[in-house]
Amino acid sequence: MKKLIFFFGVFIAIGLTSSCNKTYVYLASSPYDLTSLKNKSVTIVGTDRILLKGFIKTFNEQYGNKSVFINNYINLFKDHLSLGNTFTKIEADTSHAWHLIKSFAGSKEDFVLIDSLFVNNHSDYILNIYNFEISNRNINNTGTEADGNVMSTRKEIAVVKARFQVIDRLSRQHLVEFEASGEKAVSFFNLKTALNKALLKSIEHAVQYIQSGETKFKK
Repeated sequence: MKKLIFFFGVFIAIGLTSSCNKTYVYLASSPYDLTSLKNKSVTIVGTDRILLKGFIKTFNEQYGNKSVFINNYINLFKDHLSLGNTFTKIEADTSHAWHLIKSFAGSKEDFVLIDSLFVNNHSDYILNIYNFEISNRNINNTGTEADGNVMSTRKEIAVVKARFQVIDRLSRQHLVEFEASGEKAVSFFNLKTALNKALLKSIEHAVQYIQSGETKFKK
């Protein structure tokens, strides 16, 4: 009987733990052995594609334009990635020219420019961050008060997503591509704080995926 109770308790604990986790990283390519990135160098770049589906006023007040946001995101990502031991050398290049990386397709002049960026770079890998998306979603909670009245509350969530490509600089081969997101509930009408924390969560999830392969994290 004690063994049965113990097993049942462990089963409930596992269920509760897994229910507190959520998938925040989605692969957009075939799985890749991330351990092969160890002891290599990387340059982090970004492109200027941002889709604003929410927090538009907050975004404009805080960043003013997309370039400021992207440069801030790249540098924060570099700082977080530097805390681990995946890469021996990490650099950030916020040059606007990298937006031509899209798919190595375009005019002959565009190809020459992007080719020169790869040739003049000396890292083993290029980590391209693109397709940023800022949005919001609402959660409606319904509860019954002590007097029996039903009360509904609405919670607004800030959501920040970004796409990540790890590219072999020499071969130009896309090794792995994934999307990472982060979210944070708005508290006391502080939209700026919620947006910033959602942004940091998206960075943390992406970095942890690169370092450990984890795709699920605590909500």
